[in-house]
Amino acid sequence: MVNGEEAALGSHPWAVSLERTEHGGYFCGGSIISNRFILTAAHCITKGQRVWVHIGDHDKTTSSEATSQRIKGRAKPHPRYNSPNPYENDIAIIWLFQDINFADFGGRVAPVCLARKKAGDFNDSEVVVAGWGATSEGGSQATVLMEASLRTITNSACSSQPYQYDKSLIQ
Repeated sequence: MVNGEEAALGSHPWAVSLERTEHGGYFCGGSIISNRFILTAAHCITKGQRVWVHIGDHDKTTSSEATSQRIKGRAKPHPRYNSPNPYENDIAIIWLFQDINFADFGGRVAPVCLARKKAGDFNDSEVVVAGWGATSEGGSQATVLMEASLRTITNSACSSQPYQYDKSLIQ
């Protein structure tokens, strides 16, 4: 994750990685939203794709630091993703073939806390992003869970210069 630093073990209990096989090969991230569903970006998957979701992991190079589990699931992107703008509706759900048993992880795995629709505009709020993404522009992926702090902007600022994102991205 560009400009990120290693997250403390267990500090983002909803963070998961999407993997190509039962034995690894991570390619994208996601967030636990319930014991059966993962939220991710539609650009990470294709409709009906089967993926392994790695839950409870921190360091991709070892299994000794954390209790983790891989569960297979099927991906479903937003029905209007990629039409006509690839940034619109860039959201997907992964339905897990078995439940996550949160008790198995001793409090280190939990669903993400989501904002309520009418909770305010969150202008200039600090937010934290987490994942195993590239550590520099065009660089290699992180091997440990990383985090970075960002500040939010208003929806009107987001839809104007220099951002120009449309309503589908900011509602």
